[in-house]
Amino acid sequence: MSENKELQSKINSEMSPEQPGRKEPASGPVLRTEELSIGYKGAALVSGISFDLFPGKIYAVIGPNGGGKSTLLKTLIGHLPVVSGRVLLDTDHGYGSVERARLISVVMTMRPETELMTVKEIVESGRLPFTGRFGSLSEADKSKVRDAMELTDTLELADTEFLTLSDGQKTRAMLARAIAQDAAILVLDEPTAYLDINYKLELIALLKRLARERGTCVIMSVHELELVKHLADEIICIKKGEPAKIGSYEEIFTEDYLRKLFDIKVSGGCEEANDKSNNGAGYHVRGRQKPHYSGPPESL
Repeated sequence: MSENKELQSKINSEMSPEQPGRKEPASGPVLRTEELSIGYKGAALVSGISFDLFPGKIYAVIGPNGGGKSTLLKTLIGHLPVVSGRVLLDTDHGYGSVERARLISVVMTMRPETELMTVKEIVESGRLPFTGRFGSLSEADKSKVRDAMELTDTLELADTEFLTLSDGQKTRAMLARAIAQDAAILVLDEPTAYLDINYKLELIALLKRLARERGTCVIMSVHELELVKHLADEIICIKKGEPAKIGSYEEIFTEDYLRKLFDIKVSGGCEEANDKSNNGAGYHVRGRQKPHYSGPPESL
């Protein structure tokens, strides 16, 4: 059995396919984009991106490799400049580096270069935006650090040097750092990429818990499309040269639209995808293998 099939089997057996509907948050959006264009060196990769992100909701960003998923996330967190349009916090103003660090926590695919830092020290660094000039942790800060490490199962790694960890362990440590930051918005770039199947399931459960219990707004890029059904409230589709599309699982996960999004073409009864990256864990298909698509769920 392939890893993708095993993952789908575990999801079906260990998680309820139903995702109870959430009430619309009483507060307004925590982040808004207005006619946003993203790209590099002033050249737009994707344009016309407008959406609101609300507290307590999870947003999945999907699309082909090179389509702009990571570029969008890097623009939202200020690592890349806006080509045109606006990114707003609280809908009516921009943000500086200090405010951004307090309101947005980040887990990117690139890992920090550290020298002799332990996992605990990495997680503690998530509290730096709140510690003042000398960086001393209060008891409240230490409590948040311990809570984050317990949630991510990294307490046993506390005294281990970060550079000696496996890729999966590094992902969990960086997630603990982001949780310790206790920000309103959590941004993750392909967080499941290096995780074993069990940790992928734990990550899904943890992100849903953060959203529901703490009101965290989560936005993350996802390659494994079978996870989206169990995770996201809304889906943001990004593709180079195409307008962004935003919608629910039922609206996005139609066979016609996914063929268009991932450039899947039909030729002589065979499915061929232009995206050579194995994007979508089943949507990149050759020969007589058909796209892995089971239709919209009965309920979300």
